[in-house]
Amino acid sequence: MSQKQALQGAADEARKAARAAREFAGILDEYAKLITQPNSRQKADDVHLSAMNKLRIINEGLAVCQKWGEEARKAPQQQQEAAA
Repeated sequence: MSQKQALQGAADEARKAARAAREFAGILDEYAKLITQPNSRQKADDVHLSAMNKLRIINEGLAVCQKWGEEARKAPQQQQEAAA
């Protein structure tokens, strides 16, 4: 894999994580509104679960970004070794 491909993969995953983070912020805002309303506790619990799932997606995306970044750092060495 070339350095360019690895960096593009990292950028794609970063964009996905950023989109999920924006969604996560909206979910947290909804949760904050619901948690103080006694009649909405079940809905608040459901929203909390949704927030936790979105956070898992963000964490997985960040882990993939790190993997792609490591690949990009290795790519120049691999290309030099292949040329030798």
